[in-house]
Amino acid sequence: FYGYILMQIPGGWLSYQFGARQLLALSMAIGSLFTLLIPICAKVHYIALIVCLFFTGVSHGAFWPS
Repeated sequence: FYGYILMQIPGGWLSYQFGARQLLALSMAIGSLFTLLIPICAKVHYIALIVCLFFTGVSHGAFWPS
């Protein structure tokens, strides 16, 4: 949830700058991509899994502000 926490305020700013609909669609697309990569990252190394989960949180952090 660290990535999620870090993106709350920047997510609101990005939503204001680019529009909520575009940011919502982009954050869900990126979050879905990283969610699909979780099993692959888990097989590679546990650090890769942590990085993948961090970026999943970053992408979903822009979801609620938009």
